[in-house]
Amino acid sequence: MTLNLYGLCGEMGDAMLLFEKMPQRDVVTWNIMIAQLVKRGDIDGAYCFFLRMPDKNVTSWTSMISAFVHLC
Repeated sequence: MTLNLYGLCGEMGDAMLLFEKMPQRDVVTWNIMIAQLVKRGDIDGAYCFFLRMPDKNVTSWTSMISAFVHLC
């Protein structure tokens, strides 16, 4: 997926731009954005995406819990 590729290449600005322009987003696209932000150390950004996410699943909750653990 293109979002994941942008994230892996460190192009989070491009990934966010693409994400915001998507007409429809599913749980996978939300989780990719959260996971990439967590990998970059942007816990606040990941949490903002998590709060905006309409349908959270085990993957999204796990990503956020592990991000908060790293803050301790």
